[in-house]
Amino acid sequence: MQNNENNYSFKSFRGRNVLKSEMKSYLKSLKSESCNNTVYYYDENTDVTIINYSVVSNILYNTISYSVRNGNYCDKFWINDYGKKIGGYSVKIMNTENMVIGFYPSVRVNEDKIFTAELSIFDNKNDKTIEVSTGTFEIKNNELVYYRKDFYEKDDSIDIPDKSVFKIKNKQLILEDNYLSDYVNDVILK
Repeated sequence: MQNNENNYSFKSFRGRNVLKSEMKSYLKSLKSESCNNTVYYYDENTDVTIINYSVVSNILYNTISYSVRNGNYCDKFWINDYGKKIGGYSVKIMNTENMVIGFYPSVRVNEDKIFTAELSIFDNKNDKTIEVSTGTFEIKNNELVYYRKDFYEKDDSIDIPDKSVFKIKNKQLILEDNYLSDYVNDVILK
């Protein structure tokens, strides 16, 4: 056996096909995760993800090699990927004379890989809260879709949609269907 931090290899006199079959059987016992157009295998008991594996034949022996990463690799991939697209997980804000809008994304991912966020909208002109909601979001292509789940505060005079779609441009969020058009022409969160 050889190892160096995240890579392991074992030499065996057993046949290549037998070793491949055993490796596939073991991988089937793990939770398969798909991200970055690749399938990875997550072992919940040891909290590691197998990201690569192989069985290589030599004249006298065969070598099983595999690479692992601590934790659920796909969760980390999505966290990093989403963070790069929107410029990190700090608050996205728009502060004008008429409105203050804040979008607070969260890096915490639950067991279903749901990214959470809070959206708050305050009308400066009329000194009232339009919305404080919590929900989830996902990024598809160059759009961030925010799904509202609960409201802490809600102005009933405005038809607030169940979901809002923001175009991602230069790490800014631009509201596509502006339900706040009575207050502001464009919603651009920086």
